[in-house]
This record gives sequence, C-alpha cells and structure tokens, in this order.
Amino acid sequence: MTQTPSAAADYDRYLLDTARQLASLRDLNGMRLWLATRGDPASEAEGHIVYGHILGRLQATTAELVRWLERIPEAHRG
Repeated sequence: MTQTPSAAADYDRYLLDTARQLASLRDLNGMRLWLATRGDPASEAEGHIVYGHILGRLQATTAELVRWLERIPEAHRG
C-alpha cells in the first residue's frame, strides 16, 4: 500500500511529534497525563506499569524512527 505524499508527510509529522513528546516526559505525573490525554487506561495504573507502558511506546516510536531514517538514501544522509 503506497501512501500519498500528503499522508506520508502527515505520518512523518505525527511520528516526530510523538517522539518529541515521549522524550520530554520527565516524571510519573507527566507520563500519566500524556497517557490520559490519549484515553489510555494505563494512566490509572500503578507507577511501575505506567513507566513500562511509556517505555514500550518509546521503544516502538524509536524503532519506527530507525526504519524512517533507513529509508533516506545514503547520499542524502548527513
């Protein structure tokens, strides 16, 4: 399935925004709020579950960013 240029750009923007948001989370309250704004029931869980859930989201986002960067042709990498 091929994405339109607009859809691809929207996804890139979403991916980068998500990565920035996750990277900015510094404490349990911030993590709970981030999850709650997305309707994620893990926001109500015990602290260690919230941390684990955020870590999982961060790992998934990082893996997607790696795939995203690997699509950049070698000649265009900085």
